[in-house]
Amino acid sequence: MKQLSVAIMAHKKRKRHVDGYLKPLLLNATVVWDRKNDRWDTGRRSLLAFDPNAKWHLVVQDDALLCPRFLATVCKALKHVPDVPVAFYVGKAAPHGPGIRRTVQRALDEGRPWIVTRGPLWGPAVATPTKMIDEMVSACDLSTTPNYDLRMAEYHASQGHSCWYSIPNLVDHRRGLTEPSLVPGRGASKARTSQCFATEELLDDVDWSAKPLSVPAADWRRVRAKPTRATKRIYAMNERGQRVLAFAKGAKLLFGFDLETEKSSAG
Repeated sequence: MKQLSVAIMAHKKRKRHVDGYLKPLLLNATVVWDRKNDRWDTGRRSLLAFDPNAKWHLVVQDDALLCPRFLATVCKALKHVPDVPVAFYVGKAAPHGPGIRRTVQRALDEGRPWIVTRGPLWGPAVATPTKMIDEMVSACDLSTTPNYDLRMAEYHASQGHSCWYSIPNLVDHRRGLTEPSLVPGRGASKARTSQCFATEELLDDVDWSAKPLSVPAADWRRVRAKPTRATKRIYAMNERGQRVLAFAKGAKLLFGFDLETEKSSAG
């Protein structure tokens, strides 16, 4: 039995990233294109694109940035995980990011390669044991939750499964005003980023066999971010290279938005 099959969950608006970046790095991956702006429809077809001869199936979303030696590191890490979902990204954005921040820092300080809690709560790259995919998809089809990752989390919670999150994270998000989320309301928040994206140096020090840090989600400290508002109009460049208004003066900015980091031009 082979260890891993891979699918890319893709949208036509990010075709340039899929063709120019992900496909060359994920050579044998199946690309599953969105066909009706429906996250679950694309997600379920990406899940069902698994190779039945593989032990694990990995779905990577089209706005993911991959760490060095990504596939080799995923395969190495999965050798030390039980038959549960594995997420390779922990984000900063609300509602889950602020509360788990201290847990991530503790794992880094203690050299723990995994956090074990509920999930997956983030979907940029999730590996699932192939033997559970058919049943999971059938159960998720009955849910009305729009989020691809949270439908899976609902199923795993119902089955008593935990989710393992890699520390450091093996993927990050593309972000910035020119790389907005395709999910309505999420925009281009700076918070759409990994809490601990892996560098070459971090990867060299990881012992994936070390004891994971198990933390009940109820233990996460709730952190509420205060919304901020734009003090002047904020502009960005769209995919055609045109200057467009991103935020009107007085508009509420999304969690974690940072004008300096976004390097936007204002007028």
